[in-house]
Amino acid sequence: IVVISVAYSGGKLQGMLTGMIAGLLLDFSLDGVLGLNALIYMLAGYFTGYVNRIYSKSAYAIPLILMGCFELLYGFVYYFCNFFMRGRFNISFYMVRYKTWNLGKVQRME
Repeated sequence: IVVISVAYSGGKLQGMLTGMIAGLLLDFSLDGVLGLNALIYMLAGYFTGYVNRIYSKSAYAIPLILMGCFELLYGFVYYFCNFFMRGRFNISFYMVRYKTWNLGKVQRME
């Protein structure tokens, strides 16, 4: 959310820097491929900063749509780099196990 917000209000360069810093912080705190989150977040910041030039800042639906698209893109790139390269081809297991886990916890709390 922070990367998209900064990039949409500040532009491509600020979005890329924010994405790189946020991604590196996430990479250092998680176990996995170092630099993967930094690359994905940096690209998300760049693309959102580019969209900033096309649309006006008063269009509030654009950042929400971009957040949803980047969440899906992040899931597929993370799957490809961490599971597909290791020979695990069951994408439905990944999507159910890792992407809907938080959704199930929210439903159980109600």
